[in-house]
Amino acid sequence: MSDDTNAGPPQPTEQPHRWLTGKRLLWMGLLIVLVLLAAAAYWPVDYSVKVSPETTYLTGPLREDGTVDYVEALRRLGADHIATDENSVRLFAQAFGPDWWVPHVLHDALTELGLSPLPAGGDYFVSFRKFVKTLPADQQKLVDTDGNELDTYEFLAMARKTPWSADQYPRIARWLADIDGSLALIAQGAERPHFCLPIVPRDAEGLYAVLLPHVGRLRDATKALGARAMLRSARGDIDGARADLLACHRMGRLVGRHWSLISCLVGIASDSIAYGGDLALLKTGRLSRQQTAAILVHLQALPPVRPVADSFQQSERLFVLDAIQELAGSTASERAEFAEFTEQHAIDRRNINWNIPLRMVNEYFGGLIAAMSKADYSEYRSAYQQWEHDTEKLLADKGMPDSDESSGNLGRPELSRIAGVAVIQYFIPSLYRARDLEERLRMRDELTKLALALSLYKHDHGQYPDDLAALAGDYLPAVFKDRFTGDPLHYQRQGQGYLLYSVGRNQTDDGGLDADGEPAEDDLVVHIK
Repeated sequence: MSDDTNAGPPQPTEQPHRWLTGKRLLWMGLLIVLVLLAAAAYWPVDYSVKVSPETTYLTGPLREDGTVDYVEALRRLGADHIATDENSVRLFAQAFGPDWWVPHVLHDALTELGLSPLPAGGDYFVSFRKFVKTLPADQQKLVDTDGNELDTYEFLAMARKTPWSADQYPRIARWLADIDGSLALIAQGAERPHFCLPIVPRDAEGLYAVLLPHVGRLRDATKALGARAMLRSARGDIDGARADLLACHRMGRLVGRHWSLISCLVGIASDSIAYGGDLALLKTGRLSRQQTAAILVHLQALPPVRPVADSFQQSERLFVLDAIQELAGSTASERAEFAEFTEQHAIDRRNINWNIPLRMVNEYFGGLIAAMSKADYSEYRSAYQQWEHDTEKLLADKGMPDSDESSGNLGRPELSRIAGVAVIQYFIPSLYRARDLEERLRMRDELTKLALALSLYKHDHGQYPDDLAALAGDYLPAVFKDRFTGDPLHYQRQGQGYLLYSVGRNQTDDGGLDADGEPAEDDLVVHIK
């Protein structure tokens, strides 16, 4: 048995050394984890675009590299009619001439349409603005009856408000005579069932490269037809005036069915011009019962107004998705150049998962289109305001970082979401007004039909009814309500005439007329004196 009484104090063991080793291992482990996290965030990964309804929306047709060919998808929409006599664009091209397209796509456009080259200097449509520029300098000034100087658009609008003679507006009368041949082609084209614009140039790599013709000239042609209708009315040619206004309506419905948003808006403008002409013709008091009934029948037979939501679906949505797809496949230098041009520097980053911006844009348009597809205007306003609130929150939550922050310290998913916000902010304009324009057009259509039915009632009974309900059954299937509120339209007899109006998009009753007898605020008014 050993004696430990003189062994002394305990000697140090190896425990501190083991503790230091454990601490070192802990720090090394944490460092490894951080390195792995950084690698996971920034190491190159296959982030090629995944074709699906949630990302690219369309799943075909596909290019050889497996990406969606949006250009070909839109080209196929009109493939069956593009070069046939059912396509109104073939006649419009002959009416507007070779400068309807920019020069470098003209050959492709005419080839797609199956047309021969158009001769230079032909008898083509010329806008009133261009016509005025050809006049001697002392004839180019345009004024109203009070001597106020007007531009060509304001001056021509005066000739669409009421019947006029060549003595009142000799320059407009001369212009209409000069373009009589092209207007005949345009009116003929408006009777065709299809409006198929060529997708040119043929080798366009993306929708951003597609060049449409100057679609706005169709609106100029509608203004010419509206002015000529009033000239014909003054000459006693009521049937000729009716034919011109019907051509305007047909033009509006035809062009409005095209996939592009600009065509949709031109269609709405053209149709609106026609309704103004219908009411101007009605206010003359020169329409027989038969002529009044014919106008109403023609309006009821028009194709339905195409919802602007459809244009967002086929045009704006696909355009932005195509742009993202192009960015995903671009080189670093191309992205840098685009980022510099747009001042959206989050786009100029490595390893962005472009499927995230694609999903964000699809969600953005999905909510917008769902809101705009609401048939009831009040429901649309409520849904749109909720969508707008959600969108503002998205943009605020994922706002653009400064250059130092976006150059580091952000993981790939976060950076990808920021890139999605950048795309939305740059590519997508404010679109809410388009639905309001559609609703105004539909309301004008119904107000005009009511005005025609009221005129028929007066032909039959010698006076206007005390209530719109009297029109139901014999004159209209049902009496329309105010589309903006769902309430009955405002109607009251005034002497030998009446005042009929909708409160408009502000949903506030402004009384229909202001102190000068003009439509108040945004009320939509029919005033027969």
